[in-house]
Amino acid sequence: VRATSSSAQLATWRSKDLDSILTFDNLDYAIEHEDKVRILRSLILFKTLPRQQLKRLADAMQTQHVREGVSVFQQGQIGTHFYIIRKGTVSIEIDGRSIRTVGMGDYFGERAPLFSEPRSAAVSATEDTELWGMEKETFQDIVR
Repeated sequence: VRATSSSAQLATWRSKDLDSILTFDNLDYAIEHEDKVRILRSLILFKTLPRQQLKRLADAMQTQHVREGVSVFQQGQIGTHFYIIRKGTVSIEIDGRSIRTVGMGDYFGERAPLFSEPRSAAVSATEDTELWGMEKETFQDIVR
């Protein structure tokens, strides 16, 4: 395979996963679902979970679109969700100072599913961004 564009993307699936994808009525949904499972498996937080739990987590993730400059959450808020960046970038700020910018495939707010504590940082989109989010209660129900 040769990419003719620097923005080309290549997806690969195991044959049993492809069989699963092709049984869905909505191919776009199936591809996105498998993408979620793949990304979840790549995160240290979920690396050891069985595939069935990863699939349930992927089912529970909701897509959220955030416009450039809009806040995802504020420092000090109680965390109710964690997020994975599907597209775009966000800035993570502590006390009004940007400490880093993260993008596609990165995650943030991961302490929310584990602890009930105030957010240690604020997060806002630095460009139009698409997130996959999950409520902490859902996460806890699935991984217990």
